[in-house]
Amino acid sequence: MAKRRDEHMMNQQGREPAWDDFAPDLLVDLIDEAGQITWMNATQAEALGGEARAGLTVEACYTAPAAAALAELNARALPEGFVTTLELTLIGPSGREIRTMARCRKTCFEGRPHFRLIKLGLGHIGQAYDDLRADTHLLSRIIADASEAHWCIEFLEPVDINRERNEVVDQIFENRSIWRIANPAMMALYGLPEPGAFRAFDVRLYWPRTPANEAFVGQIIDSHYRIDAALSSDRRHDGTNVTLENDVRAEIRETYLYRIWGNCRLGGSTRPISLMPASLAALPHPVLLLGAGGQELARNDTALHIFGAALPGAAAVAQVVAQVVARALAGKPGQPCSLAALAGRGPFLATAYPLIDARRGALTVLLLQPAPAPP
Repeated sequence: MAKRRDEHMMNQQGREPAWDDFAPDLLVDLIDEAGQITWMNATQAEALGGEARAGLTVEACYTAPAAAALAELNARALPEGFVTTLELTLIGPSGREIRTMARCRKTCFEGRPHFRLIKLGLGHIGQAYDDLRADTHLLSRIIADASEAHWCIEFLEPVDINRERNEVVDQIFENRSIWRIANPAMMALYGLPEPGAFRAFDVRLYWPRTPANEAFVGQIIDSHYRIDAALSSDRRHDGTNVTLENDVRAEIRETYLYRIWGNCRLGGSTRPISLMPASLAALPHPVLLLGAGGQELARNDTALHIFGAALPGAAAVAQVVAQVVARALAGKPGQPCSLAALAGRGPFLATAYPLIDARRGALTVLLLQPAPAPP
């Protein structure tokens, strides 16, 4: 096909295009094994300031990273005809950098091995690339330095969100996926001894498929993949469970889910959450649903298992709520209170979440998580 295209061009113009037709658009030089520029075309000479000529060293015409890349290339025992592509930056007048994409071919010139570098200036494309790289670096720093945990799960097998709800849940847990992002704060939540290895671990190792997490995924689906303060049940590195509050977003293209991401926190939030009794039952930690006066309205199975039939009395619960309310009045809403014991069990971290119910008004969800062992 390329041959036919060339023949068509030659027939239209009456001749085959010559090198001189293309040379003014390209920057070309020849570099020997010692790193000397033995020849350059007029276009490159002009780009370098007009007075640049053969005989200069690579270091005089290229930036340090580019010169190092060329030195590494020259140091390799490569056969004649070897070709590779590099991004190389020339040093123009007044130190102005000229970004190029270079086609580097091992050849012979004047009886000695050389690399012929045919380069195309990147121009605005190079600037756009620089801007993109700078933005990526900035966003990476923002995520890495954040005090709140950030995460992103990428589905190597995208999830078809047009399926039935239960099938979408199945795909989210069963399709191949990886941790695309997990910042140091996220790794700290999981208590990893070697944070750098986190992204190599299976997603399900720390976020397993459980009834609580199926309910969590169901909330994400029902909210059209945009929800704040949804609770998930995660597993720390030491095997203990932890309930996390997540703000979740998603990347959906056409009808496929490619990524879900969010930020999360342990046991508290500055925002109210929407948590229904059906979700309470799935959580692995004791949860009590309290009325406006502190009376118990509902409990989950974990609370029943831990405390037995005789759940914490109204006085004990009222004391916990009073502590949480005091923190809220002090400008620290949603922060957990440390409890040495509650109804003979503990210690706990108790967190109260406000919940507005259309029928019963202002309610409180009281979440009790095991207090971490002292370091």
